[in-house]
Amino acid sequence: TYPTTPGAYQKYQTQNYSGEVFVSKLSQDGSYLVWSTIVGGTGPNNASWPDGFALDAHDDVYIVGETGDFTNNSNGTQTFSVSTFPTSANAYNHAELATWRFFLVKLNSSGSALDYSTFLSNEPNIIPYAVVVDSASNAYVTGEYNEASGLTSPFPATAGAYQSTYGGDNDAFVMKFNAAATALDYATLVGGGDDDVSSQILVDSAGNATIDGYTYSPDYPITANGKRQTDEGGFITTLNSAGSALVYSTVLNHVISTNVKRDSAGYYYVGGQAGTNLPTTATAFQKTFPATGSGIHLGFLTEIDPSGNLVYSSYIAGNPPLKSEDTQIQLVSPNNVVVAGNRSGDAWFPVTDRTYEQDSCSFLATFNTRASGRASLVYSGCTPINETDNTTYNQFRGIPYFNPSQLYLDGSNNLYGLNTFGPTSPHALQNTPPQQSSGN
Repeated sequence: TYPTTPGAYQKYQTQNYSGEVFVSKLSQDGSYLVWSTIVGGTGPNNASWPDGFALDAHDDVYIVGETGDFTNNSNGTQTFSVSTFPTSANAYNHAELATWRFFLVKLNSSGSALDYSTFLSNEPNIIPYAVVVDSASNAYVTGEYNEASGLTSPFPATAGAYQSTYGGDNDAFVMKFNAAATALDYATLVGGGDDDVSSQILVDSAGNATIDGYTYSPDYPITANGKRQTDEGGFITTLNSAGSALVYSTVLNHVISTNVKRDSAGYYYVGGQAGTNLPTTATAFQKTFPATGSGIHLGFLTEIDPSGNLVYSSYIAGNPPLKSEDTQIQLVSPNNVVVAGNRSGDAWFPVTDRTYEQDSCSFLATFNTRASGRASLVYSGCTPINETDNTTYNQFRGIPYFNPSQLYLDGSNNLYGLNTFGPTSPHALQNTPPQQSSGN
């Protein structure tokens, strides 16, 4: 059973082996659980998965994800029963229906109770991938909405919404809930005629929400100072506080994944994975795509000023032979940007510090975006998360590989990495897997 702590909201109880959401808070040195709980349905056939989470200023936890109560049939189909996932009595949507459901949950700061829980729709056509919370405890949810495969529930666009009409395929969306999740403050679509999926959301002190993700729509909505892609693109879109108009919207060409930070002055800092035609600046460290492999995307950094001008835009990569690389924006300021990311068998990756050098690793890099060329890359080097110590083995064929890490750098320059395998510290909560042969 998954480890939970005394007073936890819920213990592990599902019997369908598909899993349930967990939230665990570890001590700073990783040696013990401050608290740990399951968040799932009460029925024996419930399954629940998280897609995104956020913390507010009080350390309350907000989770978006999906759930369903079902049994698997011998022919590969599933039979659903009425949902047993917990919802609040006054929630925006608490209809317990027999289908996949997508939810927003607020868990208190000690993991002992749900402050609220609501579904997003009566059908599985509003799919959330990220949530953020403002200073007034209003939750903003983003993801994708579609009307495919017989799904007919209309998107609950509010009066005055920026976009209330379904564009086609998948549309990005923003839903702003009040502090109790009993009603929507606003809900709007943001999309064109093809595939538009939002994977991240930010909110500033004025209540303007910024979403980012990928688009294949040639008519994805942009503002007059925005750019347009020729094929796939990574969008960055800011809505006003009422969700009724675009403050700024642009698409970066040939970008398939994005992550964004925005500073108090309104500058955007974008990382992710880009193909051959990323718009770069004359001051870039790498102006052109350096890889020769087919279908590969590489890490990059793009800084955009409040007027929509590119301040700095550059690749940071070498020549990985098979797999794509990425960047994840960490600490930002007007002329100093720290990114983390993952290298993949890349012996040509640009480095300034070879202390932990390996061809496959999670790396850190610092840019001075007001400098030019080589001078703009201040630091680059592998971290101790690398191919030697973090090798994952394919469960069926035993093939070793380095799995990319999700990385987070805090304000004290402590780097946290989530990876599928790695060494443990002497006083770790768990030094070895509880079931060595489980493959999980």
